[in-house]
Amino acid sequence: ALDAIGRVKTERWRVTPDVVRSLITKHFGDDVACIADDWRAAHGDLHWSNVTSPRLMLLDWEDWGLAPRGFDAALLLAFSCALPGLAARIRMAFANDLETPSGRVAWRFAVAQLLDHIEDGWHHPYYRRPLAAMAGRIGPR
Repeated sequence: ALDAIGRVKTERWRVTPDVVRSLITKHFGDDVACIADDWRAAHGDLHWSNVTSPRLMLLDWEDWGLAPRGFDAALLLAFSCALPGLAARIRMAFANDLETPSGRVAWRFAVAQLLDHIEDGWHHPYYRRPLAAMAGRIGPR
């Protein structure tokens, strides 16, 4: 489903390069990669409340638009940070996107976005530690 979304041609932005750079720099400093060179259409708000089962449907489409390659997978991965086994399965399933330069930027941005949400009171502070641990596994480049 994410591959099909990624092939959609659009000029609608989910997140701009400036916002990606700004949020990554805010949380991780200037010494990590924050520029994506591969932008694709994304659902833009992929978390477990927006995925149905047993028949796959993705819900809640108001945030869709261009994002760094792998953004949807990165966001789902970040939302799974407190469950290491599940996070490992997601990382493996979407490695083709996440293990690219743009995918690592998307993953770093997804973690930074959730850290911002914790600061703003939208997510529980409990997730700060697992998100920080996850960020350490992304690598600087």
